[in-house]
Amino acid sequence: MQHAAIPQPHSSLEQPRQPNTPLISLEGTTLTCKENPYALAALTGMERGATLLAHRSIRAAMNPRLASGSTVLGVRGGPAPAHDGVGKESVRVALEEEQLNGRIASIISELARTTDWRAREELGGALQGRRTKPDILITRPSAPPIVVENEYYPATTLHGDCLKSIGRDLNAKVAGEGTRVGTVVGIRSPLTLKRCSTGDEARQMLMDGEPLEYAVYQSASARWTRFPRDGFITGDVRNLIEFIRPAAVPNDAISKAAQALTNGAQYMATALVKQAEQYGYESLGMELAEELRQPWPTPLGRPPRTKEEVEQEKADHTARYQTAKMCATIIINALAYHQNLADYQGIRDFDRLRDEETYDGRLHKYAITGEWRNILAVNYWPIFHIALKLLALIPPPLVDEILPSAISAAASIRDAVRQND
Repeated sequence: MQHAAIPQPHSSLEQPRQPNTPLISLEGTTLTCKENPYALAALTGMERGATLLAHRSIRAAMNPRLASGSTVLGVRGGPAPAHDGVGKESVRVALEEEQLNGRIASIISELARTTDWRAREELGGALQGRRTKPDILITRPSAPPIVVENEYYPATTLHGDCLKSIGRDLNAKVAGEGTRVGTVVGIRSPLTLKRCSTGDEARQMLMDGEPLEYAVYQSASARWTRFPRDGFITGDVRNLIEFIRPAAVPNDAISKAAQALTNGAQYMATALVKQAEQYGYESLGMELAEELRQPWPTPLGRPPRTKEEVEQEKADHTARYQTAKMCATIIINALAYHQNLADYQGIRDFDRLRDEETYDGRLHKYAITGEWRNILAVNYWPIFHIALKLLALIPPPLVDEILPSAISAAASIRDAVRQND
C-alpha cells in the first residue's frame, strides 16, 4: 500500500514519529492529528476532493504536545473538506454509515407503524452463518423479513452485500424469528447525507425529502432477480417505504398468486361463455360486455357451413371468452380484497357471512353483493363498484355454480401474498 508522507513541520513541532503511528493513506487507513495544520495541509494537498471521516477520539502521539484528545481520521473519496487555508482549517466531519442506518431504520418504523413493521439497524447475529449483521432488518407480523443494505455513493460493494444477505436464515434468538430472507433492498445514499455533522441532521434531511437511490433483490427458486435490472430508482424515504411494500412479496409468491388467479378466471369464464352460448343467456354476455366496454359478438345460432364461417365463429368465441375472463378476474380480485378487509369497519369475512346470511351453510349471491355494498359505504370504489355491477348481472343459479371456485381462487391469492400489507 502506498502512503503519502506528511511534510516535516517547523522545528518547533519536530518530533520523531512514534512506532505504529499511522500515516495518511488513500485506501482508508488513518491520520492522527489534533488541529495540526501541517497534517491537514498535507491531506488537502495530497487528495483534492477527499473527505475526513471521524471515528473516535484516541490518545496517540505524532508529537507529545498533541498527545491528548487526538482524533483518528480516515480518508474517503468525496467532496473536498471545507477549510479556510492552512492554520485555519474548518473540517466537516462525515456521518458514518452506521449512524445513517439508524436514522433510516427509525424513519421506517415511524412511517410504517400502522403495519407493525419493526426496523432495527446493525443487529449483530441476526443472520445465521458468516457476516451476521445486516445494515437494517425489517420484520413484519406473519410475513417474511426484509434486509436493507445501505452504502454511500458510489456504493461499489452494495451489489455484493445484497447478494450475501439474500436467501439467508434469521437467527431466531436474536431476530425473534427464524424465517428466510427473500427480499433485500439496496440503498445508494447521496454524499449530501454523508456530510451531515449529526445523525439528527441527516434524519431531518430525509424527512424533508432528500432523494435516495434504491433497488430490490429477490430470491426466485435457486436464483435471484434485481429490479430494476440496471441502475436505481430515485425517491425520498416515503417513496422507499411504498416501494418496499409490494417489492417485499417474493417472486415465488407472486407466481403462485398469478397462477391461482389465472386458473380461477379460466374456470369462471368458461362457465359464463357456456351459459351464454348453450343455454340461451346471450343477453348476459352482452350486458357484461357493455359494462366492460368490450366486444361480445353474437353467435351464428346454427353450425357454421363454410370455412369462412368456421374461422369467424372461432374468432368470435375467443372474443367472448376474453371478455368473460376479464369479468371473472375483476370479481375474483374483489373477493380476494374482501378477505383482506375482514374485520375492518365491521366488514364480515366469508365465514361470518355463511353463518349470518345463509340458510343452508352455502355462500349465495345476495350475501356477497350485500356485503360489497357495505364495503362501498366505507370506500374502495375502484375495486368493488364495477365488481358489484358485474356480479349483480349474473343469474343466481350460475353464481351458485361458480362462486365456490372463485372464492377458492381468491383464498389462494390471499394466502400467497399475505405478507403484502
